[in-house]
Parts: sequence; structure tokens; C-alpha cells
Amino acid sequence: MNNSYWISSWIENKKEYPKLVEDRTEEIVIIGGGLTGLTTAYYLTKAGKKVVLLEKNKICSHTSGNTTAKITSQHGLFYSYLLQSVGRIEAKQYLEANEMAIKNIAKIIEEEKIECDFEWQDAYVFTQSKQDVEKIKKEVQALEYLDFPCEFVENIEIPIKEKQKEESKDHINIQKKVLGAIKFKNQAQFNPCLYAQGLANKIEERGGQIFENSKVIDVKKEADYYEVITEDAKIKAKKVVIASHYPIISAPGFYFMKMYQVTSYLIATEVNEPLFEGMYINSENPTISLRTAKYKDKRLLLVGGMDHKIGAKIDLKDSYKKLEEVAKQLYPDAKVLYRWNTEDCISLDKIPYIGEFSNMWPNVYVGTISLGANYMHTIKTMLEAEKHDGPSMLIAYAPCIAHGIKTGMKDSITEEKIATASGYFPLFRYNPETKKFTLDSGADFTKLDDIFKRENRYRSNQELLDKNKQDIIDNYNSLKELS
Repeated sequence: MNNSYWISSWIENKKEYPKLVEDRTEEIVIIGGGLTGLTTAYYLTKAGKKVVLLEKNKICSHTSGNTTAKITSQHGLFYSYLLQSVGRIEAKQYLEANEMAIKNIAKIIEEEKIECDFEWQDAYVFTQSKQDVEKIKKEVQALEYLDFPCEFVENIEIPIKEKQKEESKDHINIQKKVLGAIKFKNQAQFNPCLYAQGLANKIEERGGQIFENSKVIDVKKEADYYEVITEDAKIKAKKVVIASHYPIISAPGFYFMKMYQVTSYLIATEVNEPLFEGMYINSENPTISLRTAKYKDKRLLLVGGMDHKIGAKIDLKDSYKKLEEVAKQLYPDAKVLYRWNTEDCISLDKIPYIGEFSNMWPNVYVGTISLGANYMHTIKTMLEAEKHDGPSMLIAYAPCIAHGIKTGMKDSITEEKIATASGYFPLFRYNPETKKFTLDSGADFTKLDDIFKRENRYRSNQELLDKNKQDIIDNYNSLKELS
């Protein structure tokens, strides 16, 4: 069945919600009916606030309903990266916030008596690669530095039988010795759709309102309120929370330029043997994620992973086939009952965006300029920005000595031209008065190699250069969709 097990197990008992068809005035509007939006609405209604939640399709039908449904602060080998990128204070805040979230979910489930197959489980990141053993030990050290009780273990419960088998891009061999793992105790798993319905029930009991099939197409800031515009109605609200999968508003903020999307795949299989305890994910590529789930009077094996950036040329059948191959290596009689995929948004620093959407919301003109690449565009953008009755922000591309141009700063104009022509630095304008976004430059991505070769700062391994190139292409294509 090409549907997530979570949605399939819930759909017959799911409550339907009406569509917003009349204009109204409310205190708080939440946009997005996934777990983030529902949780926000739950806490606000519990605090006595008047809340309306808008979902473009059905609640918990997108990322939240298609997840692996692990509730964990263990996000791969992440904390050594966090320590290096943001330091101990913020890394500790991130870890503690995630641990608090686990406890909060457990508390909500207990207090509200939500039946959602919640189970406490230990979580593991394991490796079968000699190169990654040291990475795991380094992650343990990072977590110890953050005062978090984890441990390095050499034995895990999944039934891996060591066999010599050829591994290639077409075949994944999980039947290799586990060389080490990091263990997080007291993590959890659940059925997210059953949990979502429990939250929705409590939101309504406390006076909150939920509308499905109510797509928000714009949000406007007026003098002392926000106007939330759907396809059929408008809501005036004092406050707005945007909890959608992908930012529905491009400007200000321009978050679409600061993130990329990743697709991953899952299968749920039936087996005739007792299954393991715990939740598992490997440290290598491709990613393989393992957990179990309650199913009638037995349990299902869930195998996920094979993630890739959206837009990559991937054969979906091949991704599912490889996951099934992993399941059968562990349990030869595994039978696929459900299969599905999901999309996640990843920020550039891998830390989720949360907080005020933009401190520049009211009426900001935004443009990019490059004098050496397009003189007339620069003048036009500056004149528009000066004419605009409100704040303006112009982002200029200006090569400097830190770029390490191999032929010297005398070729900075050439550098600007290549940067724009290749799509590395797109030229665009956003005018809030007309609500018009204009992309003024094309992109010949074959010229990206010229940028990398000309600048010493890009002396790196080819894998990193390929990743940078793909990020540039993805960002440009996002701008093109807006224009």
C-alpha cells in the first residue's frame, strides 16, 4: 500500500474538519496542521487563548504523518558538529530543548489520556565502518562535554548475521559486524497520527477551531493586525504562527534561500519472528533507520532511509527495493505491507528556524546587485529602492582579497560577471508595493566550475564542491519558481 502506516491506521477514525468560507476576526491564527501547529494550538488553548488553526489539506497528512515517528534528541552524529559550529552554550540549549520535548510529549499523553502507541525506547547510532568508529567516540566525548549521559557500546540488538556479500550502489549489505554505537537512554516512539488526533480533540474541547482544506495564500501586516488570506476567506488576527512544512511567505525573511529539502523513504514489513527493542540509525551513507511499531496483535518492522535532495534523479522503485533488501537480510520472511516517502526541510546550519519570522516585516524592498556584472541593473535597483516608501535592503556581490582570486583583484569585475552568469550570485528584486518578485539573471550552471577553479578559498575535496554546486542550483531554481 502506497500510504504511510500511521495514516492508514488512523484514517477510518479520523475526524473531519470544515473548510474556512467566511471572513472573521480572531486572536491567534496558526498556519499548518502538522504536529508543530497542533502542539502550538494545544498549549495556547490550554492557556486560555482563542485560536484558529488552518490546514491546506488534512491535519497530520504531510511530514508529520509520514515520519519515522521517533521522539529523540539523537539526530545522527550531530553534537560534535554543533559544538564546532555554535559552541557549548547553544549546543547544550539545543540538546536540553529536545530532551524537554520528549518529556513534554509524554506528559501530554499521560495527562490527556491519548492512546497513540507511545513507548519508551533506547536510541542508537551504529556503524559498520572502521572509519566511523572514531566519529562515534568523538560524539560520545562531545555529549559528555554537554553533561549528557550517553554511552559507547559494541553490541546492539538488531539481528545482524555476519555474511560476506558484495556491496555496491545497487546493493546494500547490512550483514556486517557492528563495530560500535552510541546509546541514548529514555527516548521514545509513537503513532504520530493518533497523537495528532488526540491534540486536535483537546484543542476543540478548549474552544479552539480547526479548518481543513483551507490553504493560506498570503499574510499581510496592517496597522495593528495581520490579515491571513485563504482561497475563500480572510481572517484578521492579532498574532500569526507559521507552522507550515515550507515557508509560505517568501519575503521578508527569504527562508527559501536558507534551506533545502530532502526526501527519504520508509517501508513497514510484517515478519513471523519476534522483533528487537530500541530504535536504530547507521552513521554511514546511505542512511538506514530501523524501529518497530504495534500492529494488531503483533509488531511491524519499519525500515527507512535512502535520503537525497529533492530534484535528484532517483528511481523510487529502486529506493524501496533497497529498503526491502535490508529488511529481508534481517528477517528473510519480511513482507512489505506499506511504503511511503516524506520530505524534510534542512536549514543551512542544520538548526531549525523558530521565532519571529522577520524583524523587518513591514514593507521592505529587497534586491541583489553586482556593479561589475550588470551596471544598468544595479542603477535600476538602487533607483527603485530609493523611490520605495519604506526600508530597503540591497545585497551586493563584491569580491575581496579573502576570496583568493588566483589572478588577483585586478580581475574582480570578471569574477562578478562569472558569479552572476553561473547562478552563483543571482540578481533579483522584490518590491513589496507591487508584491512582485523579479529574477533578472539567468544561470549557466556549467560555469560554476570556473568560480571554484578561480578562487583559492574553494580548495577542498570534490565531494564538498559537488555539494556546494547542488546547493547553488537548488537555490537558483527556488528563485526561478518565485519569478
